[in-house]
Amino acid sequence: MFETNTKVNVHVMQTGESYPCATNESLLQGMLRLGRKGIAVGCVNGGCGVCKVRIVEGRVRALGPISRAHVTAEEEALGYTLACRVAPTVAVRLEVAGRLAGWQAGRLAGWQAGEAYFQRIRCTGEPCFNQVKEELLWV
Repeated sequence: MFETNTKVNVHVMQTGESYPCATNESLLQGMLRLGRKGIAVGCVNGGCGVCKVRIVEGRVRALGPISRAHVTAEEEALGYTLACRVAPTVAVRLEVAGRLAGWQAGRLAGWQAGEAYFQRIRCTGEPCFNQVKEELLWV
């Protein structure tokens, strides 16, 4: 059977990852369908705000309401949205902007910030891992 859904390119600026996304599926669903990475995944229905992104180029349409607890009206005017609640209408370039953006940046940098933090406080184990995560969230 032939697939007839129109697809457009979605580019995640922080990772350089690109993937085709159907115009009738969310930006997040398109990424997950292909097993790609780049946008943080949480509840996948707009409740957690983890998949917050900023549309740098292109256009999207709403697939459902976006909670003001996660995206304010001011942020929305600047291009912020939740990747699980919008579908692309044309090719899109986006930046990951959710609360995990700093954490992802640390991961993409080869954990260097986390390793330096571990060395500075000389600890191991889960509690210290969480401290590193919190520090990276605000980078």
